[in-house]
Amino acid sequence: MKNLNKFIVIQLIFVFCLLPIFAEGGVFKVDIPEDEKNITFSDNSPFALSLATDIPIGTLGIGSYVTSKVLKHSLTFTDYDSSVIYNKDDVNAFDRWAMNPYSKTFDTFGDIALVTSVATPVALYTVEALFGNLELRDGITLATMYVETALLANGIKDILKVCARRIRPYMYFENPDSASLENHDFQFSWPSGHTLNAFMGATFLTYTFCSYYPNSHWKIPVIAVSYALATGTGALRMLSGNHFFTDVLTGAALGSAFGFAVPFFHHLAAKNNAMPQARLGKTSEFKIISMTPMSLQMEIRL
Repeated sequence: MKNLNKFIVIQLIFVFCLLPIFAEGGVFKVDIPEDEKNITFSDNSPFALSLATDIPIGTLGIGSYVTSKVLKHSLTFTDYDSSVIYNKDDVNAFDRWAMNPYSKTFDTFGDIALVTSVATPVALYTVEALFGNLELRDGITLATMYVETALLANGIKDILKVCARRIRPYMYFENPDSASLENHDFQFSWPSGHTLNAFMGATFLTYTFCSYYPNSHWKIPVIAVSYALATGTGALRMLSGNHFFTDVLTGAALGSAFGFAVPFFHHLAAKNNAMPQARLGKTSEFKIISMTPMSLQMEIRL
């Protein structure tokens, strides 16, 4: 869990600092087909930053993330006791079928799948920015939304883990993960953080990419690859013995919810920003009538 959080912090620093830089004018000049062009070249941006949206989301994200860290350092967790025997029969039937002993190989592949899933939105939008298909304003908006999404999702996830303290499946078998026994990670099974982050990245990318590039031929491949990586991450977490099936289902649901909700509220902000402009752009008809001692003047303006 510590390595996961470190990776997320580094990822957020990268996306927040470098993506807007790449988005300023583009590095490589190429002719982009009309179907692949960013919608902002011909229409308003589908997402926007606003104080009314970002202050509450940012406050909740930072607050939940800090709260989770305070809880982890202030609460007392049960130390591993080798005399305690965990019986698989005590696990509900829905989860029992997917229980597995610890596998270092599948654990490593799960980490790789997670890194790939979370990095995919960063990589794709970086490429779009390098080729001049993403404006600076939208690069800043995407970076801010992704930071807010990750902080909120991981803050809530860690709070749930600390409160639930569900024993991981590999504890019901011989030779559990020795590292987790020392840092108490063996009791943080629910929900699956890897799966949550993977589906967060997949949903965030799907929503934003389809909004910025609605006519792109790459929409289906982007969606398919994103969710294939996320699903693979969840499967590997079960195969490695780190999670129950319900841990993965909950992580997928929460990650998808956060990955959709944060961009959605920024989409509402963009619509609210566009409404006054639309009203100003409408033609209006009014009459000006003036009288002088010599004449009557009437002017109609459209």
